[in-house]
Amino acid sequence: MHVFLFILLMVPSAWGLTIKVDYRYDSSGFFNNVEARRAIEAVAARWSRILDQPLAAVHSVDDNTDRRFLLRNPATGIDLQISSAASSSTDALRSAGAPAANEYWGGITLPADVWILFVGARSLNSWAVGGALGGGINFNDVFDEPDNLLNRGFNVGQGSLTVLGGSIAFDSSENWHFNQKEIPPVGTVDFYSVALHEVGHCFGMASTGVVEWSSLIIGTKFIGVNAIAALEEDSGSVVTGLPIAGGSPKFDYHWKDGQIESKIFPLGAPNYLSTVGLCQLQEVLMSASAQLGGNVRRRELTNVDVGAVKDLGWSVITTDPVASPLRLGILKNTAGQLVLNFDSESGSVYRVQTSLDSCTWLDVTPSLTGQAGTTIWTAGNPAYNDPNMLSSSGAGGYFRIVKD
Repeated sequence: MHVFLFILLMVPSAWGLTIKVDYRYDSSGFFNNVEARRAIEAVAARWSRILDQPLAAVHSVDDNTDRRFLLRNPATGIDLQISSAASSSTDALRSAGAPAANEYWGGITLPADVWILFVGARSLNSWAVGGALGGGINFNDVFDEPDNLLNRGFNVGQGSLTVLGGSIAFDSSENWHFNQKEIPPVGTVDFYSVALHEVGHCFGMASTGVVEWSSLIIGTKFIGVNAIAALEEDSGSVVTGLPIAGGSPKFDYHWKDGQIESKIFPLGAPNYLSTVGLCQLQEVLMSASAQLGGNVRRRELTNVDVGAVKDLGWSVITTDPVASPLRLGILKNTAGQLVLNFDSESGSVYRVQTSLDSCTWLDVTPSLTGQAGTTIWTAGNPAYNDPNMLSSSGAGGYFRIVKD
């Protein structure tokens, strides 16, 4: 019998990228809806658990440089120049002949490893529009400063991806389904799927003018080695590139519809509800349209999508940040029964799960109430029902323990 044991704790990563959702431009009140806020925060948390890219802190003040970034206001669609100067009268760029900024923040500060996502809503012809923040009007040498608000130690140079954050506008008139813990009903649009896709644009995927993306396009194919490797592993075929929608010189591309399937990226606690499920092929998240139907009402990030983000230069997790290295043990008692013992907390709820293939997991019922220090569970205990019947059949399989 193959036995693999995991203690899975759903806790935030202590070392990943933190995505801070900023609602200041939500002038329509779209995110006054509590479920809408929960949904966008869940999407931000999903991406936060995947990317562990360090970013330098931002501390731009009103000085003789007065750096700017470009933000597309999600409520209006109008581009805004945001300045670190306190006012037009103290703006060094204005003194040098540049137009006045749209907003003066009197300093732009962000902690290390925090990335900001501006959100809002307006009437659109599509579900949503998202993208990375731009560099704005700046002195030329600002684009080459490795630790300023544009680069933050990630990249340097004109046209590089601005890593202060991103902006997403959602269609205010769409029939959204916000609750990511429910199956989206027919006739609704799953907010989680759409927002997850748009954040991908914010991180530089298929983004207009981003050198990191456009430099990996040859003709109508994306040639990033990590995305290609993920597709080859998931499909079992050899490819030279990933087909994209569009052609040179326009680089605002998605993956070509109906051409690429990959498995859901399993690390960082994906939301499997109403998706194709673990270890199954799904059309990649960043394709141009979401063709959903039947029991599949939600898309998740796939290995190919995450591989492409890595190709853009982002650091991606290789172990699961929600897994906790708690002590656990496994042995057989004198009756030949499998016995698990694991670190636990008094009163916490734990579920034993079994699987025949390590992909599809089923709950052993009932759940366990943790004891102080250590909890012991015996596979042959008749009080527990295992749908896979591993303890009674002697078939090979997998066990894990999940903390609720």
